[in-house]
Amino acid sequence: MIDISKIENVHFIGIGGTGMNGLAQLALLNNFNVSGSDRKYDPLLSPFKELEKMGIKIFLDNGSFELKKKYINSLQYGYREKE
Repeated sequence: MIDISKIENVHFIGIGGTGMNGLAQLALLNNFNVSGSDRKYDPLLSPFKELEKMGIKIFLDNGSFELKKKYINSLQYGYREKE
């Protein structure tokens, strides 16, 4: 069982999706340090620009380069099959 009180930083892969977007906002509202990544990231489009206005740092693709630089306590990801 994960002790959620020890988690400070959460990174959401696929943050542009409906599920990850909402979870990222909930995590932010609950005082977690939130970052995310998405392969379709465009800072001029929704929901990315709104999430960044809230203070969430978003990276293109999976953000692995940044994950190596910063300790992440929890990594969350969404999955959707190609249509």
